[in-house]
Amino acid sequence: MRGTVNQLNRIVSDSVRHSIWQLIALLITLFVAIAGGLAYLTTSIDNPFPRVLVTVLKNPLALSGEVNFSERRLARVWKRFRTQMPPF
Repeated sequence: MRGTVNQLNRIVSDSVRHSIWQLIALLITLFVAIAGGLAYLTTSIDNPFPRVLVTVLKNPLALSGEVNFSERRLARVWKRFRTQMPPF
């Protein structure tokens, strides 16, 4: 009977030890995945801003040209919309 209890105790101890190592590996993997995701997100968010800033600093009129183009396009769309709407 005593040998069986010792064997069972050893099996349970090994199983608990293995589970603890698996938990540690899971937590490390989770932290690395979160850190990698945050690093990727930060990089993808930061990339467009310097590009726009460099463009505006090289040619300040480029931004006003884009705004004028957008205003003209909006005016054309609005004019087309008004002509297609039936009168009330």
